[in-house]
Amino acid sequence: MLNIYLVRENIDKNKVIFEQIKETSGDKVLIVPDQYTLESEKNAFKYLGKSAVIDLEILSPTRLGYKILKETGKPKEILLDKYGRQMLIYNIIKQNVDKLTHFTKLAGKSGFIELVDEQIGEFQQYYIDSAKLAELIKTVDDKSVLYQKLTDLLTIYSEYESQIAKKYIDTKDINEIFIERAEQSTSIAGTDFWISEYDYMAPKNLEFIVRLIARGKSVNLFLTGDIDSTARDYELFDITRKFIYKLQKSCETIGQNCVISQISDSIYAVTDKSHALSIIEKEIFAYPPISYSSYASDIVLHRTKNIYTEAETAAVFVRNLLSESNYKLNDIAVICNDIDNMGPVIKRTFEEYGIKCFLDKNRDVLHNSLISLNLTLMQAAQPKLTTAAVISFLKSGFSDLSRTDIEKLENYVRKYKIKGNMWLKEFYKTDLNAKLEPEIAEINALRDMAISPLIKFRVAINSVKSARQKIEILYNFLKLDLGVPDKLKANIREYENMGLTEIALENSQIWNIIINLYEQLALILKDEEVENEVIEEILKSGFASIKMGMIPSTSDQVLIGNIQRSRIGQIPVLLILAANDGILPLSATNENSYK
Repeated sequence: MLNIYLVRENIDKNKVIFEQIKETSGDKVLIVPDQYTLESEKNAFKYLGKSAVIDLEILSPTRLGYKILKETGKPKEILLDKYGRQMLIYNIIKQNVDKLTHFTKLAGKSGFIELVDEQIGEFQQYYIDSAKLAELIKTVDDKSVLYQKLTDLLTIYSEYESQIAKKYIDTKDINEIFIERAEQSTSIAGTDFWISEYDYMAPKNLEFIVRLIARGKSVNLFLTGDIDSTARDYELFDITRKFIYKLQKSCETIGQNCVISQISDSIYAVTDKSHALSIIEKEIFAYPPISYSSYASDIVLHRTKNIYTEAETAAVFVRNLLSESNYKLNDIAVICNDIDNMGPVIKRTFEEYGIKCFLDKNRDVLHNSLISLNLTLMQAAQPKLTTAAVISFLKSGFSDLSRTDIEKLENYVRKYKIKGNMWLKEFYKTDLNAKLEPEIAEINALRDMAISPLIKFRVAINSVKSARQKIEILYNFLKLDLGVPDKLKANIREYENMGLTEIALENSQIWNIIINLYEQLALILKDEEVENEVIEEILKSGFASIKMGMIPSTSDQVLIGNIQRSRIGQIPVLLILAANDGILPLSATNENSYK
């Protein structure tokens, strides 16, 4: 059975959900998007009034799918994750670049690889394979730019399907396995499900939910909407109504009841919300709007000249709140849709004002010293050894030379223009008149310490041909020769002692991320003979695709995030920055090359 509950934003939806959960016995699962699981767990403790929740699971659809796979058995095919997909796409584009007509100049660029990966994922979610795409292209004017773009995409997509067929399952397409195995699962048969924080779902996700409706004890879906057709903002919920219509048709097909209810604001309205905000919730999209004549003391508007004064104005506002009111840091959140540009400015300004804050955004890892080390080693494996590669290796922090010794050696090689394979022979140049210059014997001892590991790595990786062997040598060199795991642990402890918590968290994850990327690359290329340059290019593409999320190390800080990613729940004070046209709401960008 499917129960659909429509709620407006002035309703305490979580109170409704957890009251129902509290009154229900047996197995219970709350399904929310990935980024909302942590906030939902906090809400569970709050509304259930418990210090531990045992009889309720809070899962994303993906985690629920993997739980079903654990029960029914893993598929035979090998799973390609996001990084494996993007490295495979990179390799396909490189091999087929001569067949592309429109995207030739973009081939190999990390941003383009991500766009192609996202587009392929969209096709898979909407049951569009390469054959259907080919049929679609026939309806497009063959002289148009769109035709060229779609044709290039078809070239990549058809080759992608060919390479993963019967060998791999990618994480974008695994929903088909979840749907199939849901029919076999016994654990979901007696389970009550609650689904929240969704307004719409792609067809494959919808099909998975339909399987839960068919097999589960009950499914309770909460959607933002209004059942009242006379509401002046009724059109705002058109997408919700279309989604409900699809669910109703699906329920008819599987012989399940579908009941739609509106949650009353007379019982479950948010009690601590200001009257002015309640009026905005009802009137902002209503037509004709009704003006609010009272003074709204709890809504403050600021106009500033640039992002720097805007960030400083916000910091001063927060400082005043903390000193003049009873607010704590975690009572305040900052939302900014231009988080990539403004986020660092806001964070830096807040810290200058002594405000602890957490910037909630995905971080790339190309700046990480271990990532740089990987790429440096592959550069050092080239036939001609470069001074840049050697110095980069030394400055990565994973060599055995101290900073002072590295500076001595670098000063020498810069002064005497040591280049290329000159590193492989003893240095002999010296200046007898330079009293402060180290003895040549000391310089050569440092040269030996610097170059010996690289020589060992060069000999090992150039002695094998297959991609799998090269990746294995790279892994063993990092782990056994350089002792990277142990040095990383020492670095993490040092960062924590210095109070650099975010850097410590990043470094605590980076080793496992790199190992996972190695495994995916070995799965893709296997025993294929490849040059070191190809390994370096694919690794670079894989590293560029890595986006690392962080969890706040403490709750006692101001959260800085954006509307798309951050889930802040109910919070007393919200600051909205960059509320400019095109940023709030966010306008369509030209990032998608297919539109």
